[in-house]
Amino acid sequence: MGFYFSVTGLNWESSAIGSVRKGKMRKVKTDAIADVYFKQSQPLGFYNGSNWIVSKNGIQWRPALHVLQIPSSQDTAIIPSDSGTRILLEDFVTVGALVLAGQNISNETFNDSFLPSIEGQYQFDLAPKLKSARSIDGINFQWPKFRNIVTIVGETEAKHSAGQFNSNLEAEKLALICSYQQCQSKTAPKCSRMLRPIGHCCEICGSMLRFRATLFNFDKFQKQVENYKKENRIVNKYELDIASLRIDHNDSLPQYQIVVLAREDATHPFDEQIYRGILKDLAGFVQNNFGVLHSMTVTEIEEIVSVDFHSFVKDDLILALISLLAVSAIVIGVILAIRRNFDFTNFRGLSKQNSVYEAVHWRGAKTEDELELLRNEGPISHTVRDGVQNSSMKSASEYSSTFENIAFDEEIVDDIKEK
Repeated sequence: MGFYFSVTGLNWESSAIGSVRKGKMRKVKTDAIADVYFKQSQPLGFYNGSNWIVSKNGIQWRPALHVLQIPSSQDTAIIPSDSGTRILLEDFVTVGALVLAGQNISNETFNDSFLPSIEGQYQFDLAPKLKSARSIDGINFQWPKFRNIVTIVGETEAKHSAGQFNSNLEAEKLALICSYQQCQSKTAPKCSRMLRPIGHCCEICGSMLRFRATLFNFDKFQKQVENYKKENRIVNKYELDIASLRIDHNDSLPQYQIVVLAREDATHPFDEQIYRGILKDLAGFVQNNFGVLHSMTVTEIEEIVSVDFHSFVKDDLILALISLLAVSAIVIGVILAIRRNFDFTNFRGLSKQNSVYEAVHWRGAKTEDELELLRNEGPISHTVRDGVQNSSMKSASEYSSTFENIAFDEEIVDDIKEK
């Protein structure tokens, strides 16, 4: 996805050609009717969402969720060749790719060559913590303190179908993004209960679903959402946006957030039924995008927030999980009933194979400060052996390991203190 820096910052008083030297405004005499001036405006912040336009598949728009308005490690930042405004780098920047004046720029080229150059001085302004002042021939220059002010991820970062953490969700970057936003007054809310999604700076009227899941194909889900936004008449009529994010910091159990919210320029009033119907459609997409169909994936429906909604999405997903558990219980019951009547040697052998089982018990009292690990006897078997294998769990005392927590042993603590 490409992000275009959308403001040129060039103000012309005539069509004649002007020039700038040493960063100062210069009056240029020409044969034209009028003189020409280059007016340099204040540097525009990189983390100001109003300075960027998102472009994908020939369509340009500005996302409603604030964190998605700024290019991140998954996006391409494009700065046009005709951009005459200085860009303020308020903090370290991480992008997937950087296109400057029509050329792809590498980390080394930008940080080591371009940023310290004269052109880089005029194109970018560094925050005080990122630069030191240098004077050359009486001219003050900004000297980069670091060689990673802009990190260009490129193709080195592997893509995962489960999605990736958005780098703009980091606390310092999100604070910068929010410093440019102006939230509407809460004195006259358009709904009875407002919400603030992760990655947004203001409380809004809308609907939101958060959940954790393994084996969830987030990339496929996002493509379905994009098609849904383009084709759904209600979404376009009511000027809505759908924002989906992976919000955990690459944990083993991914966490996702889906938000239905109005665009910044929306004029339609909030309608509970509209948001409710769209969120229900999105919940259906969630259920259809698990990596292994008909499997028990680890799913936790963490939170559903919206305005006066009954937890219909949560009820639907929980009902689906309960139904799946009920079906599994019935199938297991049928299998057990069949086993009582028929002698399936291989099946019995498979069910009685040795496997590792560990149970961890923590006892926090002073008199019970032990950690026990209970294990089966023997190694793991990966094949079904002929005949029936007889293996049983040994007693806890025989195969348990005891860890003494000295923090609860007064005698040991006293000995340590004396030493």
